[in-house]
Amino acid sequence: MKAISVASMQEVDRRAAAEYGVPSMVLMENAGAAVARVASEMLGGSPAGRRVVVVAGPGNNGGDGLVAARRLANRGARVRVLLAAEQAGDRPRLSPDALANYQIATRSGIEVVALASLGEDRAGELLASAQLIIDAVLGTGARGAPRGPAMAAIAAIERVSGAVPVLAVDIPSGVDADTGLVAGVAVRATRTVTFGLPKPGQLLFPGAALCGRIDVAEIGFPPALLEQAPPAFEILDARSVRSFLPARPSDAHKGTFGHLLVVAGSRGMAGAGVLASRAAAAAGAGLVTWGLPRSLQDGAFGAVPEALTAGLSEGEEGRLGPASAGEILALQQSRDALVIGPGLGTHPLTRQAVLSVVGNWQKPLVVDADALNALAAEGAERWLRPDAGAAANHPGRILTPHPGEMARLLGKTVGQIQEDRVTHALEAARRFGAVVVLKGARTVVAAPDGRLWLNPAASAALATGGSGDVLAGIAGSLLAQGVGAVEAALAAVYVHGLAGWMAAEGGSVGVTAAGIAARVGEAMRGLMRGEPAPEDLEPVRVLE
Repeated sequence: MKAISVASMQEVDRRAAAEYGVPSMVLMENAGAAVARVASEMLGGSPAGRRVVVVAGPGNNGGDGLVAARRLANRGARVRVLLAAEQAGDRPRLSPDALANYQIATRSGIEVVALASLGEDRAGELLASAQLIIDAVLGTGARGAPRGPAMAAIAAIERVSGAVPVLAVDIPSGVDADTGLVAGVAVRATRTVTFGLPKPGQLLFPGAALCGRIDVAEIGFPPALLEQAPPAFEILDARSVRSFLPARPSDAHKGTFGHLLVVAGSRGMAGAGVLASRAAAAAGAGLVTWGLPRSLQDGAFGAVPEALTAGLSEGEEGRLGPASAGEILALQQSRDALVIGPGLGTHPLTRQAVLSVVGNWQKPLVVDADALNALAAEGAERWLRPDAGAAANHPGRILTPHPGEMARLLGKTVGQIQEDRVTHALEAARRFGAVVVLKGARTVVAAPDGRLWLNPAASAALATGGSGDVLAGIAGSLLAQGVGAVEAALAAVYVHGLAGWMAAEGGSVGVTAAGIAARVGEAMRGLMRGEPAPEDLEPVRVLE
């Protein structure tokens, strides 16, 4: 499923009316009906006798809420509408369709009260006594910090949202639907019903943390218009990831599944190589060789018994030295892919060795951690993309920066990266001619051709030292098995998230990177068997 921008959604809305003759009132009626349906589910299946407060704003989002109020009242709910709108004489200032539904609601006997007329205490009492609050204050077109009646309404909802479940109409009021940013106050919803297709701000933090589960409702938009709408990004899911995983034929041997070289670790950071190599083996690589400083080789045998080891020339302090580049490149002939970077350190001589390898490796590779820092220090374009033809002809590069590494690669601050993760991931992919995995909550994957994906899995279990080494090992393993760079990156981030979720089934405290690596094989097998994905990993569901 794709997410589309607010402008694209508005264009779908416009064309539905202009080209297909779909009346806006029909779309509003269908949207309100979808909200009422989810509200009924949240009330245990039947709204009869249950107390519902709809907080409606002046626009079409408020109109959707008024339709939901009427439909819930028709099913026996005890509904009040608190109207967060300016008054024009004795009539509220509402959009034409919202005004029509306001008139229908009042004529139907639904109690509609101007929020401003109640006072803060009385409004708080009504909201606190509700069994469900429906937030229909601001829609996806709202920008900037809420003001006036909208700000007061959002603040009133927020004061009771921890005690009363909240259903947001299209997006929690106060959240920017394109960016997920919150300029002022915002509603924290239990669930969100959105229409047509998801919006980026529902999946990007901090907005993602305010949406709860997201239900996508079909409300009458012509399918062709939704298909034609350009994606802001694709949302990764288990079904698509399953199609990327390589087959495991019964007559296979270890050579069938490729040979990965992992160059990782230094004195004091050897564990990075352990984690990457373990994860690579668990993700299905037939053979894994762990290349590390020669002085550490003897201690590596028991750490990853599945892996071969290659002792490499080292310089000072147990780190790779200048001669190691040639040794690593000499292994290229018998290896199918390379992971380089975890735990190597940033010594200048190590950095030069890493750059030489990255610039001359002609097979698929994953560049992670200290290899990314080396590129950032010396100019990534010089080593990754000496000219457009070389980048186009390379069999596949995956860069896996966290926000700090991305900031160094692009010469920006971490704050700038985090404010617009999607744009910066795409910038890096195009500049460096590589698939870029921008790690963090809701990992972004960008391809040089402009395609974008978002992994909806977000777990505190992954926020632990060494977790990124596990991800690099999974990605490298898939490259060695012959999976393309884009597909390997996408499958790796999803499997990584699933393994983290499995490791944290009892809670994320105490989950270690080794624990995540130990669940990689189980995660892969579950995907291959077609097991349903946990709701935490796929919070966006189509409302059937």
